[in-house]
Amino acid sequence: MQTIVLFLAATLLTTSQDGPAIRDYFEGGASQPAVALCNLIDEAVNGSSRTCRYDCGKMLSIDARLVCPFVLPE
Repeated sequence: MQTIVLFLAATLLTTSQDGPAIRDYFEGGASQPAVALCNLIDEAVNGSSRTCRYDCGKMLSIDARLVCPFVLPE
């Protein structure tokens, strides 16, 4: 039982060096995150496609049966 507990503790306390790097959202220590969100402002259905327009100037074309995402990462 002690062997299992020690193994689990060692597994939880050690960090993996092979894991993916964490993205730096603050780009050099800035106070605001680098990732911004675009808010949905309009959508239009044209035949079998739906066009979603966002306040940051982006447009997204999806199938007409789907719903536009309310926010997008910029």
